[in-house]
Amino acid sequence: MPHWLNAMASPLERSMQSGTQAVSICADAHGVKQFAIMLRGMIRKKMRHAFRVTIAVESPSQMRIPKRLITSLVRYILRHELGDCSHPLEVSIVFCDDERIAQLNAQYLDRNCATDVLSFPQLSPPIKESLEELGIMDASEPIPLGDVVISVQTVARQAKRYKHSVEDELVRLTAHGILHLLGYDDATVHGRRKMAQRERMLIRSWRRERMRA
Repeated sequence: MPHWLNAMASPLERSMQSGTQAVSICADAHGVKQFAIMLRGMIRKKMRHAFRVTIAVESPSQMRIPKRLITSLVRYILRHELGDCSHPLEVSIVFCDDERIAQLNAQYLDRNCATDVLSFPQLSPPIKESLEELGIMDASEPIPLGDVVISVQTVARQAKRYKHSVEDELVRLTAHGILHLLGYDDATVHGRRKMAQRERMLIRSWRRERMRA
């Protein structure tokens, strides 16, 4: 992983909750149903906080970065892609300018250009199997899943080109970068089609969940 990412990104406050909550219910149909609803809510809440998301803005910009929105999206994607993964993971999202992302392209990918998003995965897919091989599925400290770097200048240009909002483009590129960390590959036509389809589906379902909340 690029050392500059860890050095510049201030970790967010830990959100993992320790301990278990004791509950008592009546052993009737209504009680069982209410308990099931409450239990599902507790599981969803725990899973939301099982993923630590660190967001850093490296280059000053007039663009407002909706950090809560991005964090919500990242956690949603991880929750749906990793399913019952019980191990806490950490993801870093870094927003920079074209010059910086061009430097990273040259340094790590031997490409002399600025791109919209770069992903630096730390674990080999499939992720859950990688954690099991490391023997850390039940460890308490988050394991770095990887880093996503996004150029805000390219975000602004592409939002104008695609005729949608800057926020929509931030969401799209964040989802794209996270899917790369999870092992999705767009190097082939089939891979691009599969990744784009999954990207759109996750964003749509995430937006629906936010509307219901």
